[in-house]
Amino acid sequence: MSIGKVFKQCLIRISVLLTLVGVGTPAMARTHALLIGVGDYALGKQYKLEGPVNDAVAMRDVLVARWGVAPQDATLLTDKSATKAAILQALRALAQLSQSGDDIVIFFSGHGTSAVDANELVPLPYGSGAFLPHDFDTSTPERGQATSLVARTDLMPLYLALEGGGRRVWVISDSCYSGNQVRSTGADQRPLPGRFIPIAVGKNKGTQEADAQRAVHATNPIPWPYRNLVFLAASAEGEIARDIPARSLAAHPTVTNQPQGAMTDALLRVLGGQIGADFNGDGLLSLAEAHRAVGQFMSTRGYGHTPQRLPSVAEDEAGQSSQPLLRGAGPGKTKAPAVPGTAPFRVWVAGSGDSAEPALRAAGAQRARQAGEADAVLRLDQTPARLVLSSGDLLTSWSGSPPLEELKGQLGQLTLDKRWHLLAQQMGQGLLAAEVVPGILGGNVRIGQKIHFTVRPDRSATVLLVNIDAKGAVTTLFPRRSGETQPLEAGRLKAIPGSAPHQKIEVQPPLGMDIQYTLAFERPPTQLERIMGWSQVAFDAPALALLEQAMTENRGRFSFARTVLRTSP
Repeated sequence: MSIGKVFKQCLIRISVLLTLVGVGTPAMARTHALLIGVGDYALGKQYKLEGPVNDAVAMRDVLVARWGVAPQDATLLTDKSATKAAILQALRALAQLSQSGDDIVIFFSGHGTSAVDANELVPLPYGSGAFLPHDFDTSTPERGQATSLVARTDLMPLYLALEGGGRRVWVISDSCYSGNQVRSTGADQRPLPGRFIPIAVGKNKGTQEADAQRAVHATNPIPWPYRNLVFLAASAEGEIARDIPARSLAAHPTVTNQPQGAMTDALLRVLGGQIGADFNGDGLLSLAEAHRAVGQFMSTRGYGHTPQRLPSVAEDEAGQSSQPLLRGAGPGKTKAPAVPGTAPFRVWVAGSGDSAEPALRAAGAQRARQAGEADAVLRLDQTPARLVLSSGDLLTSWSGSPPLEELKGQLGQLTLDKRWHLLAQQMGQGLLAAEVVPGILGGNVRIGQKIHFTVRPDRSATVLLVNIDAKGAVTTLFPRRSGETQPLEAGRLKAIPGSAPHQKIEVQPPLGMDIQYTLAFERPPTQLERIMGWSQVAFDAPALALLEQAMTENRGRFSFARTVLRTSP
């Protein structure tokens, strides 16, 4: 069992503190960066990580080269220099070195743990977590707690003091604070190591109690306590943050060609300009933009973890996530992301594919000539047969030949999703703040769990939410009645169908992946009333063209968000 399980608010905050724009910008405002990477632990070589030191160095280099950070304002602590005392001292020094209006970046890369770890590596309060410095000691639970950087007690007071002094802070954490639920298959590849230390120093509390506590925390998270601090974390509840070692570089090449943390590699691509993130075209980079760009890249790699941002959509009343992160960014530094043209969904079939041809044709998918150009791989040459995304994420498997209707529905979902995603990227403008709640689960849900959706448009808009299930059936989740079609005020939070316990959606079969599209139109689309009535509409039904017409006719006048739910028993 992993030592890192969600602490949501607090552990995340031990990551990297980067800037968030405030109201006024002093003429002499500076950006200060504290970059921490621990891959070499006093615990021994068996707990070594190859990526963290490279992460910290590369983050420093890109901040200095592209984002206006002066070399003397970037402090680097790695391995033996990154003890608990040294890290706390460096954090306190930031308050002395900076002034009101300055930006602060604090980056943590290494091992992590949290309260919902069933192995009780560190006895933490629920809702908190810890980053593990070089001198972390596991000899007893008490020593483990004393030598770790506990978010709630060690870090939160320092963060509050920094933002309370008029500074803007961004925290980025590339450490494991989730669990060991990994959804990627790593087909034909050795799995990447997780950023957690798999040893128990306390009495195992048992998975039942751990699950119960996790459910309580997910339903009642600690309120976001900051006003000028935002955070980006590597993974969600139940997920391990991944390290890319030298042996895996051929399968998972990094931007530096050196071992890196999976999330850090994606973030370096954004900050370095290799991945476009300027979704609204203003030449600046916001947390929302960085989060989406990082998440989209990571989803193509099959790392098995989902980057998280805080404050959540529900907590972000001040719009922190939409404000620029670094004032050193000039126009063009965060170039607009490239939007590919229309393209069919391609499937590479391994083994005798004759039995799959009817399903491919019915779903509108094409057979790829090789695995490298495919969106998904259908492995009929293995037992069980499997359908795997190009990222390595397993969608479904069968003990025998895939049933025609089931395969047709699954491929139909993927084909429709690709078409809608490309169209929304081409026709939409900007980002829409929308997410699945509880957000700390990263879209990983279980049968019987209760969820809802939240959306907060940045301008007055008519909101539409549709779902494509694992069978390829489309259902409109909102609006369902004429009274729900009124435009939502700019900045107003909408819970769908509602946040009260009796209003939430109970997760039902089938198992697999559901995909949601939330769209915010500046004016109600003419097709809205007809779209409202969709319930289990087949992916190939002519009626679905109505949504595509709505996007085309409202080009540049809507924003969208795409979310994913992965359902397990």
